[in-house]
Amino acid sequence: MQAAERHRSAMSGYFTCSPSMHVLITRRFTDEPGFVEYHEGIQQGLGAWLRLAAEEAARQHGVEPDEARWE
Repeated sequence: MQAAERHRSAMSGYFTCSPSMHVLITRRFTDEPGFVEYHEGIQQGLGAWLRLAAEEAARQHGVEPDEARWE
């Protein structure tokens, strides 16, 4: 949870990144080949782990990941 929140906070340095937006961004880490390759190059399973962590953090903020919207 703390790592997911730190990641979202770091992204918020560039643009407002709500928990819902963070879910959508981290989906790319497992769904888009370039993002998969990048994160797998750092640590095997990193993209999937970040995605799951962002989804759980979103739930803690009252956002259901399946209903995430760019807002």
